Amino acid sequence: ENQMSTFEIDFLANNYLDFPNERTSLVASYAWLKAMHSAAQAKKMAIQYCMALPSDLLTSLEFPWVTNTRASQDYAGCLNWDVGVSSLLINALGLRPSKDTFWTTSVQPGA
Repeated sequence: ENQMSTFEIDFLANNYLDFPNERTSLVASYAWLKAMHSAAQAKKMAIQYCMALPSDLLTSLEFPWVTNTRASQDYAGCLNWDVGVSSLLINALGLRPSKDTFWTTSVQPGA
């Protein structure tokens, strides 16, 4: 029935910072994250947060279907490899840190 195993929500920080209602309401962001979790729970599908704010990560403590979050910047960023500090918080919250894609050779075919 369900062919997808994980849902990734990217640019999570932008969803909060770029929409005034998310910043002025005490419940809008929480309600949105909770609704996303409820849907994932119903489908038995893990959620990966990307570019999450610390407040998103703390809120995820209530949501067991949020299993991991990206600890790195986007691949285009020059510090994409630097996952150490953010991984400390992510791991302390019981989530698994992940990294954006990386190249294994200096020339990537088709890139």
